[in-house]
Amino acid sequence: MSALARDERVSGIRGFLWSPTLDPDNSTQMAHCRLLAARGMTLDIISRFSLNPEDDVAALAEKVPNLRIIIDHLGGARPDAVGWEQKMEHLASYPNIYMKFSSFFDIFNPSPTGDESVPWNAPADLEPYEPYFDVLMRTFGPDRLIWGSNWPVVEQGGTIELEIALAEEYLAKFGRNVRNKVMYTNGRKFYRRVKPHGHSH
Repeated sequence: MSALARDERVSGIRGFLWSPTLDPDNSTQMAHCRLLAARGMTLDIISRFSLNPEDDVAALAEKVPNLRIIIDHLGGARPDAVGWEQKMEHLASYPNIYMKFSSFFDIFNPSPTGDESVPWNAPADLEPYEPYFDVLMRTFGPDRLIWGSNWPVVEQGGTIELEIALAEEYLAKFGRNVRNKVMYTNGRKFYRRVKPHGHSH
């Protein structure tokens, strides 16, 4: 891990679904998160259903305020996600939390547990997605939304071409500058390696 951390091509780590759950009261986890931040690295996590609940992500953001955290896949947006909009408002109140504008089709996955192993057909027009996108644009704003494809898993619910088309259609109304931020420049800024202050190496 130490060798990877020294490699400037490595920008951060991502916790997968089968990883240990985030625990802000776990001193070892928090020490590792502080080390990530000290090395100018980032943390990608999934927060949906019972995995990494919003309060735990918020607690991490508060305990390690210089760690850049990004929540993958629209933060678990679904019609049956109780209180999702309020959770997004809470998470967005922490300036070091960002949101991945990705995996759109998961919104309409019929599985009650979000099982992605069985294909499904998500809507092909923008209208059903727009209310969820609007919440994220309002809460995180154009500077903390970052496009991501979730390819090839995305193809369980649709095509990568459709996902890109939906993103482009939605962002077009905000103008070229916002579109470029979400689709490109925000990602470059977020995933850059930031040299820690006060360190010469």
